[in-house]
Amino acid sequence: MLILVALVLLLALPVSAVGELGSVRVTAAEAMAGSRLRLSYVGILTEHGLQLTGEFGGGFVPKEDLQTRELAQWLQEQKHEALEKEIGDDGTVMFTGLPEGVYLLHQTEAAPGYYPIVPMLIRLPEADGTWFAQVSPKVEKEGYNPPGTGQSMAPVLGMIGMVLSASGIGICSGAWQKRRKT
Repeated sequence: MLILVALVLLLALPVSAVGELGSVRVTAAEAMAGSRLRLSYVGILTEHGLQLTGEFGGGFVPKEDLQTRELAQWLQEQKHEALEKEIGDDGTVMFTGLPEGVYLLHQTEAAPGYYPIVPMLIRLPEADGTWFAQVSPKVEKEGYNPPGTGQSMAPVLGMIGMVLSASGIGICSGAWQKRRKT
């Protein structure tokens, strides 16, 4: 009877991927071939946030702070061990054999003519439970100037409007005073 109760309780528990290993495939621009990427184990995701490893101070990052670019940049600046691989001729890199956790992906050195990728956090398994993460970091060429939004002209137009208004008031005031004198 005790064995039957234990079996029922065991079957009621959620299925866990204990010991399962995952992979991260990074797809970048082919022009970045030959530059290197680093993947660092940062910590484990809990219900309330991220428990950092000792290499990253062993602290705790609340869930609401995980999506910030500042966190990934701060983690990148810390001295830590990492897997390092070269981007292939096809613009891809594959990191395999990764245990459950949160990883930091960043670039050691930018490819010639490009800015370094923005560091990012990757979770294994992903939120949907898959153990294969595919990421495409944003890559920008050096000297790239995004198109204007049109908002930069607003202050200029506002100033022109104020000058014209002031001029109009001055002209009207001068005409009114002339008329009063006559």
